[in-house]
Amino acid sequence: MLRLPELPSDLLSSVFEFLSKREFQSLARTCHALNTKATPFLYRNIKFTASKSRSCARKLALLLRTLLERPGLAPEITHFGLFGPQQCWEKYDPWPGNDESSIKINLWGFDKSTKTLPLLTPNMFYHLVDDDMQISQEELKGRSKDTIATLIMARLMNLNTLELGDGFLRHSIFLPQMLKRIDYLFPDMARVILGDRYLDREAVVSYTDLNLIRPIFYSSTVTSFEWSMMEPWKFRWGEAEAPFNQNLTSLRLFRTNITRKTLFQLLDATPHLKSFSYEQEITFNGSTPGAPSLSPYLELEGLNSALGCVRRTLESCQLILRLAPGSISASQYPSCGIAFPAIEGTLTILKDMPRLKQVEVPMVMFFGWFPRTMAKLDELLPRKITDLTLRDDLVPYCYWSRPSSRGRRIARIGTYLKDRAVHAPYLNTLKVRLINAKEQLRESVQELSLSAFENGITTRVLRGAKSETYYWRLEGKRIEPRRPELGTRVDSVLREDGPLHAEVHFLKHL
Repeated sequence: MLRLPELPSDLLSSVFEFLSKREFQSLARTCHALNTKATPFLYRNIKFTASKSRSCARKLALLLRTLLERPGLAPEITHFGLFGPQQCWEKYDPWPGNDESSIKINLWGFDKSTKTLPLLTPNMFYHLVDDDMQISQEELKGRSKDTIATLIMARLMNLNTLELGDGFLRHSIFLPQMLKRIDYLFPDMARVILGDRYLDREAVVSYTDLNLIRPIFYSSTVTSFEWSMMEPWKFRWGEAEAPFNQNLTSLRLFRTNITRKTLFQLLDATPHLKSFSYEQEITFNGSTPGAPSLSPYLELEGLNSALGCVRRTLESCQLILRLAPGSISASQYPSCGIAFPAIEGTLTILKDMPRLKQVEVPMVMFFGWFPRTMAKLDELLPRKITDLTLRDDLVPYCYWSRPSSRGRRIARIGTYLKDRAVHAPYLNTLKVRLINAKEQLRESVQELSLSAFENGITTRVLRGAKSETYYWRLEGKRIEPRRPELGTRVDSVLREDGPLHAEVHFLKHL
């Protein structure tokens, strides 16, 4: 029987996939053979979070020293992430200043912040700085963490996933130069994530640096891009020609609020997009109550036009509407005296997407905003859809959330399920997710869930911390619509009840 260190490398890699980081560290201490084989796996996924101490900077410096002493570990790092608020990146330098001279710190030979700068060799330095970029020594002071992180990332030639939070994005002055050379520095880069999925309460300024976003659309290796974006003052690509990226197949915008025109330019640059997720975050309070200020972000005709850029290739579409922190909540809305601007139009472009299978959209994009505007689901959804999720985003603010109108909207879902053999024969699951309008829609959705349409439909209710998801799973054989056989038209005399049917049946048996 083979011992663990004697297993073939490919089989040993499969075993290591099931181990935690603590188990890796235990193996590395067991014997020299396991230390040699297990240590590289500890470096596959490395993430640092800046906090109110010098620990993050010291860990970065220790990693840089390790990569300098053992260059063979750098190719093992495939996932690298930097997180934490901007204030923590700009403060807590690993080397104390003159006012802290009494504290003696010898950080593996890096006793002063200026000692990190010579590590940027002239060739590497000029590869990261453009001719028109002027950086003085004063600007480099206090940026030891930025310098060390840049030195580390420049050595990760096999990096596959790069994940950077808002704090480091605002702090770093070298990052835009690195992303501009992303194909040269990271030839295996496939996934890039820029921004924090949850808002930093301490962040005072929220803005979008287009120098961080544009290079991804010109990259020839990145296939998946996730980022948070606010509407820039003026959006432009900055190159002679707009990008036409045939490698980007997945886009996800989270905590984002951009105009339909900007969204059109982004999707127009990705003609082969397969998966698209758009989490739109809207600010609605006393300072932004009017329709003119929000209509460029809410109207659906522009959304139809933007999604039309990828209608031939899109397979998965997720659209989410949220209210940004500081907005008027659903409980405060009835007494605030401010009317929410109506969402005008209907989301109709999904019907023209031949490959679309997975859809998650707010109900208001299908059922309209006013009581009298209500479309049928079969008129808006493609025939080959397999998974459908309807959300209650902004339903408490619209007019049909009243008892007299909401029942008819939910009834349309039941009609769609009953007639799925004609309109959606490949449908596997249907979900109704209630987060904001549980009080308004719960009763109607429960009645729909308890209704027994036919055998083969399984219903469940999944309750989360803040949500309720009503789930219909369609089991059994695929239901296909019946079609008349060739040669037997409805008005044919050869139909079963036709005058010649009996004579033809008799001749077949002669």
